[in-house]
Amino acid sequence: MTRVDEEKVVITQRDHELFFFLNQGKVSTVEQINRYFFPETGFKTVHRRLTKLVKTAFLSKDVFLQNGSPKITFGLGEKGLSRIQSLLPYEAPSKVQKSDSPEHDIVLNDIRCVLKGSDRVLSILGENELQSSQEFQKDKRYAPFVELNSDGVLSIKKSSGDILVALEYDANKKTASRYLEKMQQYYRQTAIPAVFYIGKTKSILSMVQNAERLVREDTGKKHKFFYGLLDNVLAGKGEINFESLSGRRFKF
Repeated sequence: MTRVDEEKVVITQRDHELFFFLNQGKVSTVEQINRYFFPETGFKTVHRRLTKLVKTAFLSKDVFLQNGSPKITFGLGEKGLSRIQSLLPYEAPSKVQKSDSPEHDIVLNDIRCVLKGSDRVLSILGENELQSSQEFQKDKRYAPFVELNSDGVLSIKKSSGDILVALEYDANKKTASRYLEKMQQYYRQTAIPAVFYIGKTKSILSMVQNAERLVREDTGKKHKFFYGLLDNVLAGKGEINFESLSGRRFKF
């Protein structure tokens, strides 16, 4: 048994907040955790704290290749999950879920943090929460988002009342048929009134928009997708604007 195993680890309020964050997004980096949870603390000190939490099973550690170079990531450990299971406002997952797409999930962490700062956003659920809790699979309000594997669900404030809308983020260009299939699925799902689609590049957004044009030609339904470019969303300066193909704008 190592020395750190023998020591009593005092879990702080910020540690608990980190556990909730990782339950929502599955994975993060030292830099991201430093920025959101320990902004006044040096990088090396944060890394030592995370390493200690890994050695005591509150967190897990992994590596993925980013642009050909190894990138260290941290996820929730079994002890970390057990610490927050009774505190979650929904049926807690029974086990920790690992990220299949860490680079994608890390960016989604930033997107959610920016959108949470808007007065119009009441709450946000991440894909991991939707897919790992049976409560959402059984709930008629959330089941459509679970079925379509939405990257997130936003509860937003409107003058007519609160509504649930989908969040999607795309970093890699896919085939036109993939986008068309996704678009058809969302348009068939009438329980989802709107989708906020964030693209890493303009060319990705252009392909998604072309798919929406084709679907609307067949259905004649009003536009339900609102588009935003990743850099504009993450800039987070003042209002964050999304726009549909019809020119309708939604401001966060």
